[in-house]
Amino acid sequence: GLLGRLLLNGGCRRWGWQAVLLGSALFALQVAAYPEGLTGSVPDRWIRVLRLGIPAWLVLYGVIALELGRGWLLPRWLIAIGYASYSIYLSHTLLLAVGRRMWFALVPAGYLPGRGILDAADNVLAFAVLAAAALLAGLASYRFIEAPLLAAVRRRLRPQV
Repeated sequence: GLLGRLLLNGGCRRWGWQAVLLGSALFALQVAAYPEGLTGSVPDRWIRVLRLGIPAWLVLYGVIALELGRGWLLPRWLIAIGYASYSIYLSHTLLLAVGRRMWFALVPAGYLPGRGILDAADNVLAFAVLAAAALLAGLASYRFIEAPLLAAVRRRLRPQV
């Protein structure tokens, strides 16, 4: 959409690092302030789209701008995550929803120091643990399910000579 047109048609490729840092900071603030928004339990889902979509858009813009504008190449581990992105997408919602319930059943609210207005320390730690679990589950799903299925389909569809 808009991001592709902006970057691929020779548009603005400046401020890559700034966009990555700003998007990451906004995302971290949203996680700390509104952890319920991660599982979609907010009343208005469009608010969730804005709160999480804008930071995600900024990070995506920044990474692509860095790659196109400066010839910056992503590390292998990020490329692996890119390949597994569909598996991560399919598994993360369920894993985050179940993991969130388990986390708050096992770790009482305010367990960590720094309990403030929004229990930010608890929320950030919970998100970090759950995001890592979702990432690992998605990578495993890609490695053991998606990649073998794609290879089998490609072999089957390859023209026989």
